[in-house]
Amino acid sequence: MIARGRLRLVRMVVVLALAAALTAQCEQNATTSPAAREPGPLFATQGAFLVVRPQAPVLVYADVGREREVARLDGGALLQVLWRSESGMFKIQFPDAVEGSRFGWADLGPGSDPRVEPARLAGCPPELRIDHIVGLSDPERLSCFGDRPLLFPAVQFVPVGPTENRIFAGLPAWLADLPQVAIRPLVGSPLPVHLPPQLNPPDEHAWVAVRGQFDDARSAECRRRSTRNGIPDEEPDDAIRWCRQQFVVTDVLKASRPRPETPVPDVDGPGMP
Repeated sequence: MIARGRLRLVRMVVVLALAAALTAQCEQNATTSPAAREPGPLFATQGAFLVVRPQAPVLVYADVGREREVARLDGGALLQVLWRSESGMFKIQFPDAVEGSRFGWADLGPGSDPRVEPARLAGCPPELRIDHIVGLSDPERLSCFGDRPLLFPAVQFVPVGPTENRIFAGLPAWLADLPQVAIRPLVGSPLPVHLPPQLNPPDEHAWVAVRGQFDDARSAECRRRSTRNGIPDEEPDDAIRWCRQQFVVTDVLKASRPRPETPVPDVDGPGMP
């Protein structure tokens, strides 16, 4: 009787073990389907500029766990890959109508059917013109000009629209907040700029020469907190990156009104820094 009882017990243990193994295998198959196992696009490397494909919107989340959706990028939107997580999500920088650009996490699709494709960028401007800089994305501006000093010999300061709709409030406010002024050439769109506390904008109708740069050293101090529910504060590295991509005025000098069609010289030469 004892031997039979032990045999039944052994059989029961074996059956339970087989059932547990089958359950584990089923769960593994469910979580590692071919689509889930397939890596993201091979061209989505760190620093790569990508464009969202038509009919394949990219959803952007506040965190890698996809708990809070913060943006939707439709076909044609430009983004830059910052890095890839172990889970296959990509940290990206993407354009934003209010902040200029923002950061978030996105699923760019599997390698066999990506939601993005390599961007065909025009490259760095051959000459230093404000309208050329305005046409660049925030990360492109930093990539093209680095921290080298730039000179705009004849511009006017103009106020930027109200910032009540801003998403982030920053410290130091003069750099990490949205800019309050922009510099405008005789013809073309204005470029928003940041003025350090020791500088005041001249009269709106005055023509001035402006020196400045991207990648200001004080960007290392930047912190940006959210002003909206559901959107977290920017991570310190993201806040610093955003500030580095802003144009900071370092000097303002008197100038004469420019003549139409006068080319704007590049004091340091075009191209990459």
